[in-house]
Amino acid sequence: AMLAKTLADQGAVVTVLERTELFRRFGGPIQLASNALSCVRALDRSLFDRLMDKFTFTGVRTSGIKDGVRDEWYCKFDAITTLPKELRLPYTGVINRPDLQEMLLADLEAYPGATVHNGCAVQSFVQLPGGGVRVSTEDGRDFEGDVLIGADGIWSNVRAQLWSQPAKGAGSGCTYSGYTVFAGESTYETADYWEAGYKVYVGPKKYFVTSDVGSGRIQWYAFLALPAGTKSRESNRQYLSSLFEGWSGDIHEALQMTPEEAIEQRDLYDRPPSVIRPWSEGCVSLIGDACHPMMPNLG
Repeated sequence: AMLAKTLADQGAVVTVLERTELFRRFGGPIQLASNALSCVRALDRSLFDRLMDKFTFTGVRTSGIKDGVRDEWYCKFDAITTLPKELRLPYTGVINRPDLQEMLLADLEAYPGATVHNGCAVQSFVQLPGGGVRVSTEDGRDFEGDVLIGADGIWSNVRAQLWSQPAKGAGSGCTYSGYTVFAGESTYETADYWEAGYKVYVGPKKYFVTSDVGSGRIQWYAFLALPAGTKSRESNRQYLSSLFEGWSGDIHEALQMTPEEAIEQRDLYDRPPSVIRPWSEGCVSLIGDACHPMMPNLG
């Protein structure tokens, strides 16, 4: 959406083919680091100012890695708090995904040359002899344009055709990372709420992350080195409590304060960086997870 908005702002006619049937207010917060915020500010000051109105700064507080059992700091991410001041950058923080999404969609609607089609996943494409590209979608529609930007995620159909490989499964290059993640969110005030923003509790074959995500909410992630398809017991909360037995009390507080129905699990898939395959060919280019996916703890 940010790319579409930037292109439309330069006068391009933009068509966004969105797999999702309907945009709803769902999804967790997005953390934006100082460098990312600086890019937004440079591209669109109006969007940046509106984003700041709904932003929660975490970079002004202590963040870092802690020993999961002893609950002692291994290291603190001092650069998060010192570099923005030295380089006059915005501080790192979080914004609700739906809030950012609504801003971008509202801006796109203001451009007469920008159109968003929902429930319109790209299935295949044909590069036309005279230039340009024809795109076919899974619901049977066809679209033509000068270029196609494949931003369709780790299971990208655009990448699959560009690289002549399956989008999923054997031969796709996408493999299980070795980790499954549980995630939850609740509203409560931790003992160090005003001092700490982002904490990573590490230990053998697992780690636990907590972060302030605004409006008194704490979001957490539990990363576990388990085989793909491993499912929890009847209670996710009891399952995680047993796996993190003997670890920091902060972890168990986060688990106990989270409703059972608010805990979700998903396996994490990854693919190695492509150094021999092109990200662009003819009138087709790949961006984002379609060509360089990143694990949640990296970006």
